[in-house]
Amino acid sequence: MFANKSLNTPIVVKNEINMVTIYKYGFEYKGFNFGWKDKSLFRLPSKKNLNYYPLKKLSLIDVGNKKGYRIMKDRKTIDQIMEITEVINYEYIINGNNSEDCPY
Repeated sequence: MFANKSLNTPIVVKNEINMVTIYKYGFEYKGFNFGWKDKSLFRLPSKKNLNYYPLKKLSLIDVGNKKGYRIMKDRKTIDQIMEITEVINYEYIINGNNSEDCPY
């Protein structure tokens, strides 16, 4: 809280709320990063050339008799993905209350 010297009234500064999601395991495939969270696969935010790609949850699909994911136009089973998975420790930060125009 800061005091305005001309009016002697307090000015309240909003506290920013930061939501952090940590992706401990993931992998890099064709220039994009992917991360595991709660047994679901996510494409992590990235920039390639002049395009920005936001966080996206990938849907589970059937790959033959097994389950898997479509990763960059390739169909990979969960077993194939687990072979390339490693520790990444990626933090995705969502800043809350950035401006008064933000609806959420």
